[in-house]
Amino acid sequence: MKPYRKNHKKRTVLACSNVKTIVPTSALTMLFFLCVSTSAETIKATGEAAITGAPSYAREMAYKDALHQISQTHGLAISGQQSMHNGELVDDQLTIESRSNIQRADIIHEESVDGVYRVTVSADVSEIPQCQQASNNYQKSVVVLGFPLLHPEQAMLGNIEDIERELPAVFRQSLLTQSSVSQSTKLSVKTLPTFYGDQLSPSGLIDLARDNDAQYVVTGQMLDVSTGIEENDNFGFLLGRKSLGMTRQFAFEITLFDGFSGQVLSSNQYRTQGQWTMASNQRVGFNSPRFQQMDYGQQVTRLLQQASRDVNKSLACA
Repeated sequence: MKPYRKNHKKRTVLACSNVKTIVPTSALTMLFFLCVSTSAETIKATGEAAITGAPSYAREMAYKDALHQISQTHGLAISGQQSMHNGELVDDQLTIESRSNIQRADIIHEESVDGVYRVTVSADVSEIPQCQQASNNYQKSVVVLGFPLLHPEQAMLGNIEDIERELPAVFRQSLLTQSSVSQSTKLSVKTLPTFYGDQLSPSGLIDLARDNDAQYVVTGQMLDVSTGIEENDNFGFLLGRKSLGMTRQFAFEITLFDGFSGQVLSSNQYRTQGQWTMASNQRVGFNSPRFQQMDYGQQVTRLLQQASRDVNKSLACA
């Protein structure tokens, strides 16, 4: 198969400070002048993604894979948001939270060979100072509440309504794993999946933390698990008539509170998407083995790992 190479304008990503930044590609030129120039190390990485649907989707996944490789080396937290229409990418944004500055991140080469899309990214990265972390001997206690669905009807596909109760347990394990890997602080984490943060007043949140001997409270909400299925085709969808390989969204918000004062320590939204390849009438369940086998489940796991890294960082600096 002859390699396919695409001519394109360079795509640039900027991260100007240690905050979460969503950068629409159309705004990059304007934002460039807001960044402070510093010396930086140039890093190259090549990401790959199988072409199972629209080439534009595989290109985006390969691009994110390359940035993820850089993130593993330099402590960057990266997620993306794209809008799809008729299987084509029509809009995209990139979210970056960084322990480094990225002055530029350019696509310098891309190709499609034998069903695999490859994107090579060149990024200029420089370190920025971090907060003074607490002693590793100081254990911090956290309670994670349930994640209610903003749109419960979206969870019908695959019967993942159990996400409200199961996601806190998955996030707890990811939080403990990330804490062990980074050695930033020792954590004791418990879950209360039937309690929802949006039902608590500030004083109620403080009472809940005290009753559970927790110094910090994590609340969240599921914002989007949609597939873009047309509303007038719900009947066919429920009967399993929809084709496999549809793109499904996964978006949530998460807030970390100080359990003593009720103060918000951090609050972020996260979004990704992946290919849902189970028949639409199959009962899958959230985080089941079949869920994890899909591209969608793997993208969800990666995003939850990012969120747990962010919360761990906030806890280390609290």
